[in-house]
Amino acid sequence: MSAPGLKDRELAERLLGRHAPQQGVNQVARQLASAGQLVRRNRSDGRIGNYPGNGAQRTVPVLASPIVQQPGAFLSEDDAKRKLDGWLERAGWKVSVVLGRGHGIDMRRVAEIPAGLSR
Repeated sequence: MSAPGLKDRELAERLLGRHAPQQGVNQVARQLASAGQLVRRNRSDGRIGNYPGNGAQRTVPVLASPIVQQPGAFLSEDDAKRKLDGWLERAGWKVSVVLGRGHGIDMRRVAEIPAGLSR
């Protein structure tokens, strides 16, 4: 199952669990969009959807169960990056992530892992 054009709220729920804060997902999505790795545009319902960048038609499977997040627990930006990194890598993407006060693009697609090859 693929899920193109997910809203930030939908991504936060799928990655972090129901009622998880979406601000970290929004920040990372904006940074990926500014780097050309993600396209953010209005969907048919008028809400902003997130689509693969560079014209790629890559589909990402939907998680069977979201990552468990304790109600009311704070999710830092680095935590959001780690969770998103793991999710993208499980979907076949190779991602470079800068954590903390590191310089450069926070998340960047390095390459796709060819089908049939394991890391």
